[in-house]
Amino acid sequence: MNKNNQYEKRETVNICMHKYPLKNNKLQVLELFAGIGACSKALENLNIQHKIVDAVEIDKYAIDSFNAIHNTNFETQDIRDWNKDIKVDLIMHGSPCQDFSIAGKQAGGNKNSGTRSSLMYETIRIVEKLKPKYII
Repeated sequence: MNKNNQYEKRETVNICMHKYPLKNNKLQVLELFAGIGACSKALENLNIQHKIVDAVEIDKYAIDSFNAIHNTNFETQDIRDWNKDIKVDLIMHGSPCQDFSIAGKQAGGNKNSGTRSSLMYETIRIVEKLKPKYII
């Protein structure tokens, strides 16, 4: 941050205590359970140069908001069907957690249980396929 409390453009990103040079000065980002894109908006607010290569979100209104906020044109996608071959540096995700909450039914997130929280295994599947450098 500079003296005017503004974040400066970065050519490298420190992630997990490692300095990582950005390819073409842009971090290639896949946002899973994208919602309205709060994770990629955080990168933007930090002036971390990035390119959203895909946004996976099943809710039509959320992806419409994502597109409006980020000036993109993504369509709704079901993470259970997602199987693209793309190059990404960073996968960001925030899978549903309602089934773990004491305020909810505490249905859990066991693999193949069919609960919303079990969708976290889809992130694991995608991480194993794409092998990104970083995951948030």
